[in-house]
Amino acid sequence: MIFTRLIFLFFFAIFFRCVEGKDDIFYSAAEANSKVFQTYTIKDVSCGKLHNVKTILIGRVKVSSLEGCLRAIELTPCEAWQVDDPTPQRCKSINYIF
Repeated sequence: MIFTRLIFLFFFAIFFRCVEGKDDIFYSAAEANSKVFQTYTIKDVSCGKLHNVKTILIGRVKVSSLEGCLRAIELTPCEAWQVDDPTPQRCKSINYIF
């Protein structure tokens, strides 16, 4: 009986620890949009073209998804950046959580 309780407490502690750092893997909508706007501005300045940002994130975004989007923006060549909506597909397909 004591062994069963110890196992239960052990798994509860492990589960609680895993859920505790959940906010570390997400950006808030404000943080994510700020990073996208900043990356767009840097790319616009370096390529000499002004764009309106058409990718607005309205929920929490996974850090890895947003970093992939930002990297895709940075790696877009200036020739491809001259179109009206240069948003990479990686940015358009970001999933977010409310």
